[in-house]
Amino acid sequence: MERVEPDGDRKRVRFAEPAGSSTTYQYFLEAPAGAGETNYYEFGPAAIRIKGEWQPVSGTGGDAVAGGAET
Repeated sequence: MERVEPDGDRKRVRFAEPAGSSTTYQYFLEAPAGAGETNYYEFGPAAIRIKGEWQPVSGTGGDAVAGGAET
């Protein structure tokens, strides 16, 4: 990973090397924390840029209820 760029309510992860036809990346999602952040959230899909256009990657999105705890 080269850097993370905020983009509104999203974060874009930039990788140092371009992906090839068989490149595999592993990434972790950052869910909100704290009881005040408990809610339904949508994650993804991951997207790749092809010829300047962002394209979603099939099978990389999902949703979850994140329950934060007071600490």
